[in-house]
Formats: sequence, C-alpha cells, structure tokens
Amino acid sequence: AFIAMWGVAGPSIQSLMSHRVDPSEQGKLQGALGSIRAMTGMLGPVLFTQVFSLAVRHGDGPLQGAPYFLSAALLLAALVIAWRVLLRSSSASCSVSGLTLPCFSLSR
Repeated sequence: AFIAMWGVAGPSIQSLMSHRVDPSEQGKLQGALGSIRAMTGMLGPVLFTQVFSLAVRHGDGPLQGAPYFLSAALLLAALVIAWRVLLRSSSASCSVSGLTLPCFSLSR
C-alpha cells in the first residue's frame, strides 16, 4: 500500500519543477522529464529483472537483497542530485502566485 503513494510523487515533483523554471523554458523542462521517464521506463525493468535473477540464482549468498540495495542506492543518488540543485539555485528566486521560490534556468 505504501508503494502506491509513489505514484503521487511524480506529478507533485513535476509541478514543483515547473514552478522553478521560467515560463519560456517550460517546453524544455517537460521534454526533459518525458525523456527521462521514457528512458527509465525502458531501462528499469531490464536492469531490475537482471539484478533479481542474479540474486535468486545465488540463493542465500551476499546478493540476496541486491534489488533492494540497488533501489536504495538509486534513491540516494537522486536525493544527492536534488540537494545539489537546490543548493546551487538557492541564490536565485522566482515569484510564483505570491510565493517566492528558488528557481533556475535550463539554458547555460
């Protein structure tokens, strides 16, 4: 039941990101998010079925929890990336609907 809540996170995070990007860069953001979702939708099942197969094949060995450790490592990497983006963008701010939020530009 808890994992079902993960489906709510995607639209919420997308909404937060769209508020932090200039209106002229919304298309770039949505395109990047769509590309990332498509890539993870293709690579994720292949990667995790292989890791699960490897863990099951070795039974009670040290790889028994490999799929869970991989999931935790990927979530930790995402957390570090998000933290770095927020720290880097904390100097700039955008006003959206009366709220002042940190914002950043997709163009360099």
